[in-house]
Amino acid sequence: MRTTLLLLFVLAVSACSDVSAGSRPSGTPYGAIVFTTGSPNARLRGPVGQIAIDRATNIAWQNTNGATAWSRFFTSALGNAATATETTAGLNTFTAALKGLCPASGGGTSNFLRADGTWSSANGTDPRITIAALASNYTNATTTTTEVTGLSTALTAGTYRFSYSLVWRNSSSSDGIRASVNFDGTQTSLVANYEGGAGNSLGTADQDAFQGSAVFGAQRGNSTAGLVFTSAVDTINLDQNLIVTGQLTVTVAGNLELWTAIDAGSSGTMTIMTGSNVVITKVL
Repeated sequence: MRTTLLLLFVLAVSACSDVSAGSRPSGTPYGAIVFTTGSPNARLRGPVGQIAIDRATNIAWQNTNGATAWSRFFTSALGNAATATETTAGLNTFTAALKGLCPASGGGTSNFLRADGTWSSANGTDPRITIAALASNYTNATTTTTEVTGLSTALTAGTYRFSYSLVWRNSSSSDGIRASVNFDGTQTSLVANYEGGAGNSLGTADQDAFQGSAVFGAQRGNSTAGLVFTSAVDTINLDQNLIVTGQLTVTVAGNLELWTAIDAGSSGTMTIMTGSNVVITKVL
């Protein structure tokens, strides 16, 4: 019924739009069609607004203060349907709360649309996972810990699991490695475990014999002091492995950091090798 009435209205305007009836006469009831020679050419008035038609441009709904709420049913001539571009131009892009159109993809064949309305490369990566790796060796020849900046990672509020895999060496057999995890924002919980091949209770790292994997240290709370260490290596300048795993709950954003040094301070230089890495997963 509504479609029929609108069609009749459009036909009437097309046929009678040149009729000069002046302005709407006083007392003309709502629902009456008033034709004018100006723009718009015709109006169908109601108590809260009007449908205004201009044969050369469009049809529009206007409320009583003249604001146009919708328009462009027609294009350059009355009766011509709007193009797809004109129709979609006035529609919103979808959001987390509202229905709407998809944003432009930018082309290509591999991207996919995420729930947050952004296009992302379909490379199998998980946005919850952050990976940092050393692009060059880190060295320290002192007992003063320093930050391994190549592994520092910015984190926002949330709960995270982290895992450091460190390949390291020492140039002195009487030196080992000291390490600790620190967060420079605000955290309510930080715990970590340290493990590697161990030859004795303090951890003489042995890369030759199968020793199993021995947990030889644990940490609770922030530290830049290097809480956990191995006291020596059996052979200088050969790869050792140190694994640090833990969990962190962040309330104020900051950086997750690894601090290391040699443990004894003789003449050795401790090196953490290129490719050593940290994998961080946001779980909450």
